[in-house]
Amino acid sequence: VAIAQSAGDPSRQAAALDLLGQTYLTAGRPEPALETLENAQRLAAEAQDQVRMATILHSLGTTQAAQKLNDEAVASFKEARRLAQAAHLETLAATSTINLAKMALGANQWQEAQVLLDEALTQTRTLPDSHDKAYGLISIGLGYAALRGHLPSDGDRLRVMAADVLEEAGETAQALGDARAASYALGHRGHLYEQ
Repeated sequence: VAIAQSAGDPSRQAAALDLLGQTYLTAGRPEPALETLENAQRLAAEAQDQVRMATILHSLGTTQAAQKLNDEAVASFKEARRLAQAAHLETLAATSTINLAKMALGANQWQEAQVLLDEALTQTRTLPDSHDKAYGLISIGLGYAALRGHLPSDGDRLRVMAADVLEEAGETAQALGDARAASYALGHRGHLYEQ
């Protein structure tokens, strides 16, 4: 951050603050994470850097969700998704949609969650195989599994969707040689069958 400040480049300073904010959150310090990311957002806006703004808003949404600032988190994820789609940042757009689905699940908005999961699945399937794609598919599969008990009329379809998406996640992870992601995907799929 200090180096970016001395260079007088607000876009790079925003990028450094974004990473610092993420680090604070990972270290279990959500308050300084929130403050740091708000500063990053301000600098990215000043620099009119829409790509940087999309990534910062996603980080901000994650931090707000961790602090149970749900309305703020939803707004941040929606704007991150909009900017990511405009900038053709497909992975970020898909991840933001997945996080919006998680927020809908947490708010007991079952129909909205299903619509978002369906959208996220379409987005994620178009991505090249990667760690992000594998974990995105895992999240989507778990989302469908969580919806089963809340949308009984779609329960059977959701169970099949959850199993299929988790299998796809496992295959994607195995193709990448990502044993951990494959283990998560197949373990969750096994748990689904066990239930």
